[in-house]
Amino acid sequence: MPPATAGDYDLSVFVSGEGSNELEFEVTEAEATANAPRIDYVDSGVSLCVGSIAAESGLCATDADCGGGSCVSAGATGAHGQYVTIFGDNFGSATGTVLFADENTGDVTFVPDFPPQCSTNWWSDTAIVVQVPEGLSVSPTYNPKTIRVRAAGYPLTPESNTADFTVSDIAVTPGLCAVAPSAGPIGTPVTLYGDNLGESASDFEIRFYNGSSLPPSVPALSSTEAYISDQEIGANVPAGAATGPLSAVVDVSSNTLNFLVGDCNTVPNLCASAQVCCPSGACAASVSACAGAPVDAQYVYGFTTGPIPNLPTVIEQCVSYLSPTPSTLWEDGSAACVNANIRVAFSPGSPATAMNVSTLDDAGNVYVEHCVGTGLDPCEAVEEDTEGNPVHLAGDLSPTPLSVSFDPDALFVQNAWYQVTVTADVVNALGVALAEDYVFRFKTRNDATECEVEELLVSPANYTAVSSDPINYEALPTNGLCQTLDPDDYSYDWTLTNYGKDIVFPGNVVSVPGTVNEVRVLPNEETNAGQPALVNAGVVGFLAEDTEELIVDFTDPYVTEFYPQCATACVNASVGASFNTAMTPSGSTGVAGAHTGSSGLEENVRLFKCLNEICDTFAGGPLAFPIMFVDDPIDATDGREFFLNGTLEPSTYYRVMIWGGVESAPGPSQPNGVALWGET
Repeated sequence: MPPATAGDYDLSVFVSGEGSNELEFEVTEAEATANAPRIDYVDSGVSLCVGSIAAESGLCATDADCGGGSCVSAGATGAHGQYVTIFGDNFGSATGTVLFADENTGDVTFVPDFPPQCSTNWWSDTAIVVQVPEGLSVSPTYNPKTIRVRAAGYPLTPESNTADFTVSDIAVTPGLCAVAPSAGPIGTPVTLYGDNLGESASDFEIRFYNGSSLPPSVPALSSTEAYISDQEIGANVPAGAATGPLSAVVDVSSNTLNFLVGDCNTVPNLCASAQVCCPSGACAASVSACAGAPVDAQYVYGFTTGPIPNLPTVIEQCVSYLSPTPSTLWEDGSAACVNANIRVAFSPGSPATAMNVSTLDDAGNVYVEHCVGTGLDPCEAVEEDTEGNPVHLAGDLSPTPLSVSFDPDALFVQNAWYQVTVTADVVNALGVALAEDYVFRFKTRNDATECEVEELLVSPANYTAVSSDPINYEALPTNGLCQTLDPDDYSYDWTLTNYGKDIVFPGNVVSVPGTVNEVRVLPNEETNAGQPALVNAGVVGFLAEDTEELIVDFTDPYVTEFYPQCATACVNASVGASFNTAMTPSGSTGVAGAHTGSSGLEENVRLFKCLNEICDTFAGGPLAFPIMFVDDPIDATDGREFFLNGTLEPSTYYRVMIWGGVESAPGPSQPNGVALWGET
């Protein structure tokens, strides 16, 4: 179609300067037809004899049926009631209308009359099954008819082009209106629904596409074929089957239906949006429709004599973390930028607060491969070297305590698949590993043009600091969706709004212009309630910027456990307590220290002998039991526990008091800790 404006035109064909008769031709606006339904071809499965007077135009399966003539495909032919598959695109998921027409009857609307199993399965975006309506003339004068499709959005969406179809007075052949499941790996049991499918298992044969030629020619094993009724038959997908049309043969062939051969657990987007992926690898309409015999099951539990580790995991989010990216988890995962930056963020698993950075900086633990598979699963094969070893893309790993990024040495290849692996050798700061390898994939868009910065994401987002430890912030340039670009390609202006609080960048400044994408914030002072500090970054030369809130609320100390907690105790029982956070060990605010009280210098932890069981009066002043502060640098409870070193008296009540002024341990830039404020 040459370039032309919309309108009506006269169309002629010229041969050696002599023109033909004219036909009217309408050129429509491109926008109007871009999403219009499109018929590519129709298929009834009918084959007819030609070249034999005796058998001319009779149904056939092979040349042997034609008495010296030939059996040729006539998929655009059929009798009243014949099942016909309309193949094309943009039909939509909602049911529309199919019209047959000729000069004698005008438009005849197809009204479905299928077995119940086909009531919702005969219409899809790329294929429609219809039955030739009654009332259409078989006279050659009014043949061929035309078939056209109106999607559910008609008339806002234009109707389709037309396809020719001849209505004949031949017999009706086998017809298929649905296959379930519509996709699955070799060996998957499939069920076909339709009409005229025989009277026993010996009457039919189910054939699959061989990947190169039509009609379908790969037969299902007869041992797997099952006959339910003349409207329902089944078989297993045979070895050698490929994605494409399948048919049922009962003396002669049926119309064809598409079947996708593959495992939906490994092949992305194999199932339609309204389907579910079954554990077997087949696509089904619902979880309950997933076929398969009941499996043996066990109830298993475990126990440990030590703490059960909280395993680190990969964060899957396209909001504040952008992880993993790029990935087919997100809508743009099959259209990645060639200059995308690979990024994975982690939840380290409590009580760990960070990952082991050295394991993230190991190219054997985090690597990228170029997929080169030619089947349905592009990553079933990856690029290899001359010795057959997988090739890992060259690039730089940039780990942080909670994430890792990979910057390839060269741009990704356009229109190519890649696979990213984070192995189970990655561990958190306490040495606890991922439960298993984490693998994701993405495909680059078919465009070698580099994406530009559309938005900026500052991470961490809306963070609450509970200590004065420095906070690592990073600015992540994005394509506006779920992909980060190489942050090293840009520079950034960082600013802090601290509302007069001692929350600054290193160097005691609140502005760091024209710098790299990573900065540290020092939260030396708590923010006011309802007034968080603001951390802002902008990409130099672009409009992209982001502001995130920072709340500084140091952990308030409290007693998590004290002992003994029984009504009676041994005279050699340990007396002590544990805190939720490390405490100041000595000095006026230390657990093992002393402060100036109403009676002079008082120990911060005191033990009294009581005169009665409610301990409202004491027998003199505090006992002189030394306070032992647990300060073991290799113990996870370092600085959180104390006990009193002494022996108790028999048949005596005691009371322990912790002064409320004891404080949590100060941080690197925090001059004082947070007080307990109260007595326990």
